[in-house]
Amino acid sequence: MILDELDKGLVVCLSHDGRMSFKDIAEELEVTEKTIRMRYKKLVDAGVLKVVGIVDPVSVGVKVAAIFQLDVEPNHLQEIVAVIKEYKEVRYITLTSGEYPLMIQTNLPNQEDIRQMVYKLYEIKGIRKVNTTYQFDIFKNTHDIL
Repeated sequence: MILDELDKGLVVCLSHDGRMSFKDIAEELEVTEKTIRMRYKKLVDAGVLKVVGIVDPVSVGVKVAAIFQLDVEPNHLQEIVAVIKEYKEVRYITLTSGEYPLMIQTNLPNQEDIRQMVYKLYEIKGIRKVNTTYQFDIFKNTHDIL
């Protein structure tokens, strides 16, 4: 789906404040509230836009962030992804280039949980090697796309 300037404006408004009212968005973009309601519905129905609440992990006691790079056997890639998708503590899974074809990101309560995650990953058939990187500080974390 190709977004026009009005669609992009709507997305930008909601990416800054997901609770922004249609009335306020309409005023910001200088269109009617009805237009914003229709555009919003179109974007949601097309799967382009999903408005969700985002929890700050630290505020709920999940204080240790880590990235795991996984060296996997290529013929087990899909099976490994299917297993890892079920892990509640995994926030992000991506296929990457280079030595480690899979990368996952987690937020866990403490360092012991990171160690347990390493053991849990090695139990998955087809994972050959796990490289763990702790995230000590986050300097930018945005959901802006446009």
